[in-house]
Amino acid sequence: MRGVPQQKKAAPSQKRARQRAGRAARMAQLQQAQKRRSRTRRGVVIAVVVAVAIGLAIYTGSRGNSSKVSTSGTSTTAAGSTKASIRSPRAFR
Repeated sequence: MRGVPQQKKAAPSQKRARQRAGRAARMAQLQQAQKRRSRTRRGVVIAVVVAVAIGLAIYTGSRGNSSKVSTSGTSTTAAGSTKASIRSPRAFR
């Protein structure tokens, strides 16, 4: 058997070529589907991050404005007292 030359096929059969073409087409579809899922996932993550950022901005912004100023006619000064309390300069040291 060593000395006997063996015949080699010149090209793969048509069936093998079809199988390879089908496999290449399936792989291309799989890659496209993976890219599509990746883009979708990335878009969802970005949307969630933006929504959280906007929510935090609204939440923290509304908390800063929650202290309301009283506009009623009452005051905290004693009746008849018109002088402001004056402290001596030594009290600030």
